[in-house]
Amino acid sequence: MTLWIVLAVMTAIAATGVCLPLLRRTPRRPALVAVLAATFAAALAGLYPMLGRPGLATLRPAPPAPATGDQPDPELVKDLPLLQARLRAAPGDPRGWRLLGMVYSRLGRFGDAADAYGRAVDLAPREPDDLSSQGEALVQAANGMVTPGARSLFKKVLTFDPADARARYFLAMAKDEDGDHAGAMADWIALIKSAPPDAPWLADMRDFVGRVAAERGVDLAAQFGPQAAPAGQQAMIRGMVDRLAAQLKAQPRDADGWIRLMRSRMVLGDPASASGALRDGLAAFSDSAPTQTKLRDAAKSMGVPGA
Repeated sequence: MTLWIVLAVMTAIAATGVCLPLLRRTPRRPALVAVLAATFAAALAGLYPMLGRPGLATLRPAPPAPATGDQPDPELVKDLPLLQARLRAAPGDPRGWRLLGMVYSRLGRFGDAADAYGRAVDLAPREPDDLSSQGEALVQAANGMVTPGARSLFKKVLTFDPADARARYFLAMAKDEDGDHAGAMADWIALIKSAPPDAPWLADMRDFVGRVAAERGVDLAAQFGPQAAPAGQQAMIRGMVDRLAAQLKAQPRDADGWIRLMRSRMVLGDPASASGALRDGLAAFSDSAPTQTKLRDAAKSMGVPGA
């Protein structure tokens, strides 16, 4: 499904002189108009996967580095003026503005995307996905900062849908920006725990939390607890702990890191790996008897074999 098909349908709808919001309120509408409305909805359904729904694909503790080789989709660039013209002819359809917001986002025009989603929100103010999309576009336009306007939108989203993952993620990011790092981490972990196992953003979320936890010395095993097996969380934590082990292998002079790794291995029921972490930590500090004593004492308190 390509954009020109949607534009052709929108042209036909505009030619009828009837906007789609009015169609929903008209008891006896012409058959042709009904068919056009259904065709337009089907066209959008086919186009949305091509454009990609805004979501949690750009998880980050800080704005990402700008891409250097990305080029806008030439088809979207070519057809954008047609879509804009059709919306000028039929400005009362929130789905058209929603589509325009998605196109602008794909083109990297995030300020324009926020404006387009805002028009959709004006026409359908109780649609949480439009509110959430507008909030994310504002964040992207601000180079990753969760602006006051975006925060207000995400809070409004949660009044309609308390489980909205995008709103919950960015409001936690706002806490992080305000210096409440523990609160942000708690909210991100709660988001992971409540996520369906097949959520398309879950793998990115797990990786994001694992990276931030490793950078900030957060003991994820303690956060999730030993009963983290449901919904694949045990495997998620194991992956995060493995990343901590890899980080310590690259930068082994981190006594607290070795202690966190031993504790995490014990919580996961892997005492052999905990013993291995103790050995590696002792080797990393072979020149520091006090640090070795610290590691051994910590290992003994956890019941690490061979401590």
